[in-house]
Amino acid sequence: MTLLVIKPTGALSQYKWEKLEEFKINSLYNVEIIDYHPKEKLYLGYINTAKGTQIALIDENGEFAAKEMLTGEGPNQSASAINSMAFAEDGNIWLQTAVQLLLSDRDFVIKKNSLSIELKDKYLRSNGSFPIFLPGRVVF
Repeated sequence: MTLLVIKPTGALSQYKWEKLEEFKINSLYNVEIIDYHPKEKLYLGYINTAKGTQIALIDENGEFAAKEMLTGEGPNQSASAINSMAFAEDGNIWLQTAVQLLLSDRDFVIKKNSLSIELKDKYLRSNGSFPIFLPGRVVF
């Protein structure tokens, strides 16, 4: 798999795509990149495998820094499917399920787990990327 980093140039009504860089990820499965942490130079993504979805950290050379299956019933796992994820400013990783908000470190060890989400509209931002909608106020 090859990741292309491109940027639009030109006026708002017309775009020209310019390739800036690329790297290859050696994986038999598709890897979906979700977020990038510029300070740590890591990409956050997921891999849909035959056994389930793995969350992955990928360095700028396309090598897996870490990957883990976080859906399950064991320690450091969530019983619910992970719907969205993003880097926190400090490099930790926010993971959202339908009923939980989890905070893990870069080794995918769950540091905080919120089982109580109140119904008010809030947003969680990730390094200036698009906001991730959170259906409520998080109570840790």
